[in-house]
Amino acid sequence: MTVVFFHFGGGISFLEFSRWYQVLRAGNIAVSYFYTLSGFIMAVAYYRGEGKMDKARYAIARFARIYPVYLLGLIAIVPIVLYVGNNGKKALLFNLAMVQAWFPAYALTFNSPGWSLSVEVFFYLSLPFLLAMLAKMSPRMMLVTTMGFWLLSQAVHTYLLNNYYQPYPSLEHNLISYNPLLHLNGFVLGLAIGMLFMRYHNHWRLPPSITFTGIVLSTGLICGLIMYWGEITSRLNFQITLTNGLLAPLFGIFILFLALDQSWFSKVMQYKWLILLGEASYGIYILQEPFSQYFFYRFAPITHWSNRTILFLFPILLIGLSIVVFRFFETPSRLWIRRRGEKLLGVSNLEG
Repeated sequence: MTVVFFHFGGGISFLEFSRWYQVLRAGNIAVSYFYTLSGFIMAVAYYRGEGKMDKARYAIARFARIYPVYLLGLIAIVPIVLYVGNNGKKALLFNLAMVQAWFPAYALTFNSPGWSLSVEVFFYLSLPFLLAMLAKMSPRMMLVTTMGFWLLSQAVHTYLLNNYYQPYPSLEHNLISYNPLLHLNGFVLGLAIGMLFMRYHNHWRLPPSITFTGIVLSTGLICGLIMYWGEITSRLNFQITLTNGLLAPLFGIFILFLALDQSWFSKVMQYKWLILLGEASYGIYILQEPFSQYFFYRFAPITHWSNRTILFLFPILLIGLSIVVFRFFETPSRLWIRRRGEKLLGVSNLEG
């Protein structure tokens, strides 16, 4: 939801003077968290010791997981975008192929949040090779390698930001902000932490008080950095941002403590309604832009409601829509694609 508030929460004036407003609207940083979490989840789902995996089974599972709702969001927004005339056939083809993030001029075309799924597809394609490479390393070498790659990526991103960046909208902004290679560090770090978790979690029996404290402290540190990052960077002679994996090590620590936690907090997180919201979160993210086009520019003007009422209703209706899509479109589509994959490729017991 922070991504939704990042895009559409500018009108929440009664929160604008609060430090927590920066956290609420840190949606661009939340995407970076998503990449680290994705790496961790991929390790839990596919790492089994030697780094080997059934690539056909994996490809079907990943396609079934992300493409149906992605395509739904794209179809929903195409009539509006083509009517306005902002994008053409090439942009549509790039979006259909989920490669738009590689082309700065097309990164935000049509359903703009889709750029992050374009990046995620690159991670999915890279996973079999990354998994096989990291599986051969000792724990120390794995951490040294992934942290070294993280440091190199941050150095490259900071250099580009300070020497070539031009404010949005510009090709320079799109290249530095959305290029998949500059986001890979967070995914790789999450993957390494997930692999270590799979190797040693049976030996990491931490008391609930320790894991919960770790969750609280890491969350507090992340929120504190987001709140005061403007003041921190104002003292520096160069620009550095939180959006391209800079917080990935902290995200990884938070995710690890969360995975190890057996306190009351983990039990709360297993409530059915929270699980449902988590399952619908992908729809919330990818449908926010097309839904906003219809809600704000087609529906809201004929209601004559106040801006506060409109802004209050938008996330509620978006969540409701995403739950409906999850239950009646996303889940059936995923199962259908997986069954067809089994039949066409002769694989079974699809994962993911």
